[in-house]
Amino acid sequence: MKKLIILLLAACSAFTLAADQKELYATLTDNIPIIGKTNEVFLGDRMLAQREGRWQECIIPVDTLQRKADLWAEVVHKGGEPLCKRSATGKKDRYYANYPNYIIRGGMGAAQSHEVQWKPKGNKSKLCLCAPLSFCGNCVKNIRSDQVDEQVTFVYRPNSIQQVIEYTGRNEDMLTFTYSEFRNGYALEAYNRQFQVDLAKGNVIAFKGAVLEVLEATNVQISYKVIRNFSES
Repeated sequence: MKKLIILLLAACSAFTLAADQKELYATLTDNIPIIGKTNEVFLGDRMLAQREGRWQECIIPVDTLQRKADLWAEVVHKGGEPLCKRSATGKKDRYYANYPNYIIRGGMGAAQSHEVQWKPKGNKSKLCLCAPLSFCGNCVKNIRSDQVDEQVTFVYRPNSIQQVIEYTGRNEDMLTFTYSEFRNGYALEAYNRQFQVDLAKGNVIAFKGAVLEVLEATNVQISYKVIRNFSES
């Protein structure tokens, strides 16, 4: 199964630009794309998605960054996985992982997830692990500016369902689509189904509460508008 943990908002390295566009740290149901706008996607692309979660300020290591913590453990900051602030009022330099980042070697103890301190300083930046009620240490040092992205990221609410419609092709007047559901970024095989729309009988797609108008379609791409989003549960 393809892991789809996060959808990133391109915000360069500035938090402030994205913050003006999105309400941060508020749990919401987000639908993309917006209603009424003409969209064009290619075969296999997502036409419509509904997701539940929060926009948060995050840092994202481009590649995995790690170091030995002691004789029995190591610190691991996974590449492509966001480290995010939990609230707007939290400490400016503190971020949290949604995975264990303190790994006990040899199966001698359970892996743990700790708060992370981010100290940006050009090509000598640091990511340090902060133990509960203790100081921050075990730093990965000399991190280059191109090794960590600072972005506003959409983080899924735990156990929430993401709904998706994808375009899968055309055979004469028959258009084929796939509806899928994801939980925590993982596809739910029981909720993956294919459906068809006959253009000879109309150009409106209606499925799971979502309504879309097809403007033009080939076996390679489709142009459409969203009339109504998925029904919110």
